[in-house]
Amino acid sequence: MADGGLQIESQVGEGTSIRLYLPTTPAGAGLSIGSRKERASSLGTSQMKILIVEDQPDVRAHVEKLLKRAGHIVTSAADAKSALDVLELETDFDVLFTDVVMPGGMNGVQLAAAASKILPTLKVLYTSGFPASAFDEIGVDGWHQLALLSKPYRSAELYHAINQLANT
Repeated sequence: MADGGLQIESQVGEGTSIRLYLPTTPAGAGLSIGSRKERASSLGTSQMKILIVEDQPDVRAHVEKLLKRAGHIVTSAADAKSALDVLELETDFDVLFTDVVMPGGMNGVQLAAAASKILPTLKVLYTSGFPASAFDEIGVDGWHQLALLSKPYRSAELYHAINQLANT
């Protein structure tokens, strides 16, 4: 099955077996990792330095992996205080990608305001699993004007949102 295919076999009392055959490719095709800039270019992005702030370790690790795969330089922090500590040491970030609701007394909007004092050119992309209307309850003013990526999101949506920031 050089072109790929799907085979399903089922027998009463025995169960079902599903086999997926992927198409073959010439030796070495698609195996080149390439440089970060080449990968970023293939995804329609330019390489950026991104600071991720996410309190959930699994989500943070996954987003970090996705953005690195897209060719970006990524640093991550678990909370606003840690993020500000990073920004005090490294002031060459292009994007702050932060959760809106975080523990520790500072939400993502407050973090962005403090970060912009350190790095005024920093672009901000927010994310949240809460409905936007819940931001009023936690005191986030002007939430309807935020560049907001709602959780859960697909990798393509993340790449698109990052690309939009790069082009603003």
